[in-house]
Amino acid sequence: MSLHSRLSFLPLKLKDFLRISGTRFFCENSTLRLSQRTAIPSFGVLLDIDGVLVRGRKPIAGVKKALELLRQAEAPSVFLTNRGLESEKETAERLSDKIGFEVKEDQMVLSHTPLKMFNSLHDKHVLVSGQQNIKEILRSYGFTNVSEMEDVRQAYPLLDMVDRERRYNHVNSGIPAKELPPIEAILLLGEPVRWETNLQLVIDCLVTGGSPESSVMKTNEQIPLIATNTDFLYVAEAPLPRLEDCKKRTGKELVYTALLGKPNLASYQYAEYCLLNQVSDSMPGQIKSLYAIGDNLDTDIYGANVCNEYLTSFHENDDGNIEGQVSRTGEEVEVCGTSKWMPEVTNLESILVLTGVSCQDAENLTSTEGACFLHRDTAFQPHLRQACHVVDDIMAAVELILKKEQGSS
Repeated sequence: MSLHSRLSFLPLKLKDFLRISGTRFFCENSTLRLSQRTAIPSFGVLLDIDGVLVRGRKPIAGVKKALELLRQAEAPSVFLTNRGLESEKETAERLSDKIGFEVKEDQMVLSHTPLKMFNSLHDKHVLVSGQQNIKEILRSYGFTNVSEMEDVRQAYPLLDMVDRERRYNHVNSGIPAKELPPIEAILLLGEPVRWETNLQLVIDCLVTGGSPESSVMKTNEQIPLIATNTDFLYVAEAPLPRLEDCKKRTGKELVYTALLGKPNLASYQYAEYCLLNQVSDSMPGQIKSLYAIGDNLDTDIYGANVCNEYLTSFHENDDGNIEGQVSRTGEEVEVCGTSKWMPEVTNLESILVLTGVSCQDAENLTSTEGACFLHRDTAFQPHLRQACHVVDDIMAAVELILKKEQGSS
């Protein structure tokens, strides 16, 4: 019986949340130093982008006015999205141009932004799968030794079995194979250009413990594997699900060290840090409530509800200490240390808007069926798919938040 099939959430326990979210362990020293800012209200807002603020290249009606209201209320806001494969600065600039409202780089949390917290991997030799300027992105996060799939292909040209012409041309060229130290961790940052090559080489590195010239699994422990943006609506062409074939070659289940992006807890942990960084560090505990606005039940709403139950369980715990409470089983690999997330916020309310994915399924907003696109390591809990509030659009969501907060002040 698998780990997730054994889980029971009634009553919910704190240690369960590190598993239902798909994230095994958070990183050591993840409590980052906050810069000094002015005091602001006791709530913060997490905003999804696609389907909430924009639809493709067009802004959704009322978005600029809604964000202006949040700014006038001095409410700290973070843009929490499953986008990736570009820098936070690039995403912020592009979004600002679309909606006519200035979004700052430090407000942006992409699917891979929480990798900034994974300090114990920053000095490891990591292999990254993705495209565009992913090496530069990881280096800006603190990673010092990054290789791409092309580096592995040049070191082991015969492993790229799909493109025969490219494979044999390299071998026949007489160019010596590139030397490559053993891979110590693998990061999947999004869809690659050549998914078939990436798939093959990722599996080869996994089953050989990071040294593809060796025999299968010369080590008993799988090297760390971290995936960002598990929100796959095109599973037939994405590499992640196919990695399950690793078991056929090794006899062992593939283990994800951590999953990032919504609905996984690590992204909310980093989002809270970003919100607190907009508040004076001389006034700890200022932000008590969070509101998460999204359009997708299986990412935005599910993740917000998982986070809320984690916050509730954390603050109900007598000593407030979550270290050592994570159940360590054979299916879990500790790479980044036990969780250090000591959240200041106490609750998070999910708000569903009907301007994105949900508008195509308006009749099933309260359905506990579905969750078709949750990652296999995210245990499905039906009640987590139900939003606290359902509104028409971003403007209605902001008005709801401000009304609630003014009424509670």
